[in-house]
Amino acid sequence: MFSALGTVETEMFLVMEYVTQRPYQCQCFEGWTGRDCGTEETEGLWEVREESTVFSRASAASVMIADELWLIGGYDFIKESSMPVFKYNFTSGISVHVPVTSESGNLPQPRYGHSAALYEDVIIIYGGSLIDGPVSSELWFFNITSLSWVQKDSSGSKSMEGHTAHMVNGSMLVFFGYNPTYGYVGWVQQYNISSNSWSILDVTGFPVLGSYGHASVYSEDLGQVFVYGGYPFVRIKSFTQDPFYVFDVHQLKWTILPSPGRPRFLHSAVIEGSRIYVFGGNSHTDSNEYRGAKCYTDSFIVYNIDCKEWYEEEVSSGLKEEVSRYGHQAAWYNDMMWTFGGYNGVILNSVNTYTPVNCSSVTNETNCELAGNGPTCMWDLSASECLQINLNETIQHNASFLECDPTDSLFNCSTADSCITCIEKQGCGWCDDQCSSSCTNESQIYTCGAGTCPFHVDCHDCNREPECRWVSQGCSEIGNPDLPKGCVTPCASQTGCSDCTSSSGCMWCESQNRCIDSQTYMTSFPFGTCLAWVTSQDSCDNIKCSDYHTCELCHEDPACGWCDQGDGTGLGTCMGGSNAGPLNVSAAGSELDFEQCPASDWYFTECPSCQCNGHSICVDGENCSNCSDFTTGEECDSCLLGYHGIPLNGANCSRCECNGHSEYCDQNAVSSKCYCEQKFWVQCDRCDELRGYKGNPTINTCFYELLMNFKYTFQLDDTSGENLTKINLYVQPSVQNRDIEFILNVNEPVNFTISYTTTTVEEEQIIVNDTYVDDVYRYRFSRYTYDFRNEVNTTFLFYLSDFTHPFTFRITIYHPAVNLVVIFVTFFVCFVLILVVFVIALKGRERVDRFRRRRQREVEMAVMASRPFASIFVELVNNAPPDLIPTTKSKPTNAVGVAIEPLKDSKVALTTIIMQLPYAEGQVPTGQSRVTLATALVNQKGKKQEVRIVPEINEPISPRMSEASTREATPNGRPNTARDIEVSCDDTCNHGYDNPAMV
Repeated sequence: MFSALGTVETEMFLVMEYVTQRPYQCQCFEGWTGRDCGTEETEGLWEVREESTVFSRASAASVMIADELWLIGGYDFIKESSMPVFKYNFTSGISVHVPVTSESGNLPQPRYGHSAALYEDVIIIYGGSLIDGPVSSELWFFNITSLSWVQKDSSGSKSMEGHTAHMVNGSMLVFFGYNPTYGYVGWVQQYNISSNSWSILDVTGFPVLGSYGHASVYSEDLGQVFVYGGYPFVRIKSFTQDPFYVFDVHQLKWTILPSPGRPRFLHSAVIEGSRIYVFGGNSHTDSNEYRGAKCYTDSFIVYNIDCKEWYEEEVSSGLKEEVSRYGHQAAWYNDMMWTFGGYNGVILNSVNTYTPVNCSSVTNETNCELAGNGPTCMWDLSASECLQINLNETIQHNASFLECDPTDSLFNCSTADSCITCIEKQGCGWCDDQCSSSCTNESQIYTCGAGTCPFHVDCHDCNREPECRWVSQGCSEIGNPDLPKGCVTPCASQTGCSDCTSSSGCMWCESQNRCIDSQTYMTSFPFGTCLAWVTSQDSCDNIKCSDYHTCELCHEDPACGWCDQGDGTGLGTCMGGSNAGPLNVSAAGSELDFEQCPASDWYFTECPSCQCNGHSICVDGENCSNCSDFTTGEECDSCLLGYHGIPLNGANCSRCECNGHSEYCDQNAVSSKCYCEQKFWVQCDRCDELRGYKGNPTINTCFYELLMNFKYTFQLDDTSGENLTKINLYVQPSVQNRDIEFILNVNEPVNFTISYTTTTVEEEQIIVNDTYVDDVYRYRFSRYTYDFRNEVNTTFLFYLSDFTHPFTFRITIYHPAVNLVVIFVTFFVCFVLILVVFVIALKGRERVDRFRRRRQREVEMAVMASRPFASIFVELVNNAPPDLIPTTKSKPTNAVGVAIEPLKDSKVALTTIIMQLPYAEGQVPTGQSRVTLATALVNQKGKKQEVRIVPEINEPISPRMSEASTREATPNGRPNTARDIEVSCDDTCNHGYDNPAMV
């Protein structure tokens, strides 16, 4: 609109240059238009008509009569008992709610997604989805003169929503739509007004797909109905997401046209001349993953019928949020497209207009050619003026250029690679396995080898065709028409959550009590009226609305609403329903039932201002005063202290029953759940045996049993113990002759009492009375003071009271252990005494042993002294030893034994001789001896004590007896057989020895 500017002030200056400001409205200079004069006349203009409003509506039906647009029905969050009729005047911008009557007294129920068609002075309303109800097949006539309704017999019609209708040659043609049994149908239904009969036309040409929420326009001049868009978007492989068809009403023939590639549903479309204007809609095509599609869009596209071409119009950035919507109505009036109402998260009541490019305002040829998007304006060379393009008039006006050529607008058929993509293209057909523009058989232009069966996406719709059967989740052509036509029960026929969710492909809507096909969830409740989906049988809620006792709890369940009693105290009933009112659910479905609750008392999203639960009234309409029936709270929804119950919606409070052990209980409990001062059960009538407490609280109290030689920790910091103020414990001695040590540790001050009982004492005896303990307390029970025998059954009782929470205390009770020091000293003394005795005994034994050994030695010495003995003289000669192995046999050498010990028979004796050891070269190694003693067992020959030595024996050493070698007798008279041996050796015979005496 403007060139780029450096500052805001400069831009404002340029705007003011084109504007002459006048009160309440800008008077634009030539070439500019719009409320702010900021749009050039060579561009299309969007405007929000702030001075005009209509009643909030979405998915209404509309017909245009002269300067007025009639809006019938539609969805609104406001409860209505009958289908409203509105009238909008284009000239005045005023919308009027038309009062209506009925000849029979019955008015049509509110609905949306229905169709409207004008026949003379009657508006024909067909089908639609009843507000919070099933899809309807009703047919109503509304007379615009008498403003009255008449219901027609609709026995031959099908339940339908999301369809469109047009009057053609005295009959109403209904295109497409959704049927709960047949799904999204591609039918063309015909209603004959004169005969009041219904039929489904047998059509030819391209096999179309059924849809919901499409837009259609009828060109009476061309005799064609153009149908664009709708839901669902994709169902057949390689097929376009947003099909665009044209239906010839004379030939009953479908033709597919080029698609703009902007899938949407619940959009609007109007036709003016050779252009079709399509605006808004729901473009959310993402099913599993979000890819950026908007639920409501401001997309604005235009189709040029002559050029067979789509182009897109831009919407001013400042108006994008205001004009984005779906479910709106549109009409063409005074060279402008008007849109009414719609939905973009809220129900809208605004009126918007779009003014196309004004070609006549362009004054030069260049701007004329550039005006608008697509083929819009052309320059008349002869008249030198810019005109709107009309292909039928280009020759008359001698245009400087032709934006499009009808012969060039056909698609290039050779680019199609499949039959379906081929027959989508204008003028193309599939023949000889290729896409061609010159197929000889005309039927090939509109059909593929599979026929029309794949275009039926519902089992029941498929089985309607004689040549088709539903097999393996798809519709296929069969050769045997007698095959059974089996289909599962439609989801719409299921009336309960369990039955619905157990059926394949069905979903249950809690808030609407409806079962729908999971493939239709986007179209069944396009305005978010289903507040909760259930897809699993395990998720079905078995709670009934009547189980909720307050308005707030009732509204938490999306299937429930609140019916106020109307007495101003807040009393009411929760029942099933929707925003429209209470529902009566039966096997036939659900329908509004205001006999259960009048519309004035029905609250589905809000609650009555006064909510006193029947225990008070509101003095100012909102605040409760002087709650009665022992209740308290801002809404009298709680019981007073000492009372319990849930005083909601008229329920009462009851006094706490705690068996004398407490005055208070849980105020919100249905039964008396007492705040017992000790460990009791709910009503303080039983001890908490599960936690180890014993006793009889009806006559006394409860005690916790302590075991000897254990440490106990009690923590009263949870919600279950916050009301306790007393804890009682007891212990019985397990050993008779040992004291008992008791230790108490507390983290908070407590009053502590100790007593005991026995079989010999009638009453409980106090030991310690109400002692204040804030840290550690110790006490010893002496076996000398108390009788610990089993037959006496002494029991010590401990009472802790008047403590605060959280409270933690530890108790240790045990038999004191023996003093380790005494044990150690006693053991040490005994050990020393034993050690001393042992040492003394050991020393005494050693003295006895020494005495015995001494005596034995003396005896041995005496015996040894009495033995015979003698001495000999041995001479060692340093000569070479003989060979170890003599070469010649030699005579035996007589050797004299040094000692002879005859055996018992005196025939043999052990004879010891002195031998000289052989060494190499006669040298004795250092540290070794050359002389050794040898003993042998020898025979004795008579009295000669000779020993025969074999020649191999080394040379003996000859002893020489000394002169005093014999003695006559020993002093004791025995013969002296001992001999003294003397050894003589020269200086060289001590090889290896330092002292000759070592030999």
